[in-house]
Amino acid sequence: MVMGEYCLRPRFTFQLCDALLAGESINLISPHGQGRRRTLQDLHVIFPKSWRILQVDMKAVETSDSSFLDALFAQAKIKNIANIYDLMSELNKTSTYNLMIIHNFDLLTDLNVISCLNEMKNYPYLSLLCVSEEKQKNSTLLARDCMLPRVTSEQLLAEIKRRGFALNQADMLLLVAFLLQQISSYSLLDAKPKSWFEQGLWKSNGLVCK
Repeated sequence: MVMGEYCLRPRFTFQLCDALLAGESINLISPHGQGRRRTLQDLHVIFPKSWRILQVDMKAVETSDSSFLDALFAQAKIKNIANIYDLMSELNKTSTYNLMIIHNFDLLTDLNVISCLNEMKNYPYLSLLCVSEEKQKNSTLLARDCMLPRVTSEQLLAEIKRRGFALNQADMLLLVAFLLQQISSYSLLDAKPKSWFEQGLWKSNGLVCK
């Protein structure tokens, strides 16, 4: 498979990748269910293997005994670090390019940490990608807001084919139309078993799923 063929939104994902490779700080914004997590998976695939990617999900941090910084320190495998500022300084000394991804950034409320993240643009070997469900009012984060485009019919059709659903072309097109009517157009593909789609259960009673 050609690298770009794996991506849900190939053009957008490569543009996002180029901006991050150039050192830009990005705040990717999208409501739940539109494929934010899939976009991060696609980035992992197309990003240069010479880069190290550190990714922390703030929702997972909330339900664990570890802090945001603990999660970062564990992935960076750098010891005797007291704070994120020191971590950024150490990462910048390694001559290895690093991408820091903070998923569900909305849940990060430590203003001191956010202030340090704002300094990342001054570190040539570091780039920052935050992922949020909505644009926060009065946010202190200094990053370019980037809206995740709504998934298109062509992209959904390509995804259905990638997943190998046993459907004829007519039913694939009907399924695409059904998904576009849903609140969570993309994530419904993960929420239901493959058999649910192949047996046409989504056709029942004009169902609209969240």
